[in-house]
Amino acid sequence: MRKTLFRGFDGQKWVYGYYQQIKHKSNNELWDHITTTDIKTTVVLGNTVGQYTGLKDKNKVKIFEGDIIELCYKGWDPHKKIFGWSNHRLAFSITNIEDLKFNDILEIQQFPAENWYKRFLPYTEVIGNIHDNPELMK
Repeated sequence: MRKTLFRGFDGQKWVYGYYQQIKHKSNNELWDHITTTDIKTTVVLGNTVGQYTGLKDKNKVKIFEGDIIELCYKGWDPHKKIFGWSNHRLAFSITNIEDLKFNDILEIQQFPAENWYKRFLPYTEVIGNIHDNPELMK
């Protein structure tokens, strides 16, 4: 069983831990929080929250939603891909960055990571994420 882990950006750094939404006392807005293992709760930017996929790249780096990976497989040209959650498939999925030039929606051209990673994961490397490295999506 994989560990449930999230990350979120607080405006200065990435915070890792458990995710929760807490209603703010003054205005009843939901705020996104990450609680670390030392029980410190930090408000994070909601659009940066991503869950750990349970997968690691060839360097044993954890892969989170929103991570950009590069696949260099046996003589192929390198391909950049984004890990994300597919509401349609109810699974973590992978999108080819090249396909985003034709579609804005990550839901299109995805395939479940479970069927893919057994063959290709040993040839992948996390090279950034969609928040810190938007230039990699071009």
